Amino acid sequence: MFYSQKARIVWNNQYSDWFEINNGVKQGGVLSPVLFCVYIDDLLIALKSAGYGCFVGHMFTGVLAYADDLVQLSLSQRAMRQMITLCEDYAGEYDMPFNASKSKSIVCKDCDDKRDIMNHRSRFISQMNNVICVFGKLDCVTKMRLLKAYCSSFYGSELWDLANDSMKTLDKTLRNALRRIFNLPLTFHTNILNISNDNTPLYDVFCQ
Repeated sequence: MFYSQKARIVWNNQYSDWFEINNGVKQGGVLSPVLFCVYIDDLLIALKSAGYGCFVGHMFTGVLAYADDLVQLSLSQRAMRQMITLCEDYAGEYDMPFNASKSKSIVCKDCDDKRDIMNHRSRFISQMNNVICVFGKLDCVTKMRLLKAYCSSFYGSELWDLANDSMKTLDKTLRNALRRIFNLPLTFHTNILNISNDNTPLYDVFCQ
């Protein structure tokens, strides 16, 4: 199936002649991901044996590979450089160039709970202002649904210490958002809104 591959190009409903594929695998081919795994397996083994990448317990999670993509995970820049060097050596040995222009490096800095909570608060305020600005003339119930649907993504909150003082600031921000949605003064008690709109308080949402 691999050595007898042929393909043709379609452009504006016009088809080219069939031509042989002598290198690589077809984009979208059913067999292609399996062949890639076979082809790249020695590299994955080498990276695992080197021990530079991330581990979850005893399970190596330093490399994720599928189709023609590789993702490398490490806890330090030095380890990442070592892993990239292994990839370069493998590419040189097997004449397999990596596309540097399509490669990206992402650094995830350590972030304490306070900073992460405040980052989510800033994102929430921005999204809330967009909803109120664009949909301000809609009824309050609809705006409330939009607030829940588009402004209430707190990815990673499962890891937060809910006793952190910044939780109070985030909760206050949400209460002010409710007041703005219903055009109420800042002194209005939002517990009434929670009951009348079947709205779960933010702290309870995080606990759930």
